Amino acid sequence: MDTEHVVDEHMQAAEKLDRGERSVQKALDEIQDIARGMREKIVDEKNPSYKDVERGGKKMPSESEMQEAVERARAADSKERSRQAEQQSDWRLLML
Repeated sequence: MDTEHVVDEHMQAAEKLDRGERSVQKALDEIQDIARGMREKIVDEKNPSYKDVERGGKKMPSESEMQEAVERARAADSKERSRQAEQQSDWRLLML
């Protein structure tokens, strides 16, 4: 009798966990939809040419394309900072 009770409690707990996981997944999906919508709205406001893809406008960049652009910008910024530091170092050597 006790074994049946324990098994029943475990089954109920597993069902609660499943419902919780489904709720979390649903919430994550909703957050992603909202984020996608906000990203599209921001892009539309900043660059109206993205609105009319059918009429020759630009395609909305994917998240991976946006991430690549950020990485390229960071690399270019790092390279520029290195160049400036080297130039400043050269200038200091000339002043000695």
